[in-house]
Amino acid sequence: MGLVSDSLSAAIGDRPTAIRVASGLLAFNAVVLIFSWVVEPSLVDNHGGEIFFIALWGCLAYATFNAWGWVRATITGIWVAYAWGLLNTGNVLGSIVTTTLADLLTKTLALIAFTLLWLPAARTWYLHRIQERAKN
Repeated sequence: MGLVSDSLSAAIGDRPTAIRVASGLLAFNAVVLIFSWVVEPSLVDNHGGEIFFIALWGCLAYATFNAWGWVRATITGIWVAYAWGLLNTGNVLGSIVTTTLADLLTKTLALIAFTLLWLPAARTWYLHRIQERAKN
């Protein structure tokens, strides 16, 4: 069951609120990065990395909406890499202060989405989708 075979409103209504909100937050991450890149391109040190994260957040939003279970592991990986990078600076607070607002916002929204994806309703929905795929 996905966006291709049914109408958008039916596809959206079929998902628990936690899934819809988490998917929306992840999609909003891509919008935040695009907006910050357009408004203040000098804040972006690595344009290839920016494109990567815009695509990544968009893919994660799509994958969340379509019940692909690897989303939670990917968000975990992003947070582990971010925390590792902060710890390697030697000055965690100083690094957080120098991080762009867009980067902090996307990490925070990803953490909220990650939490939503572990709520019982979301986990049950994921389990049902996995079982449906296994039957097909």
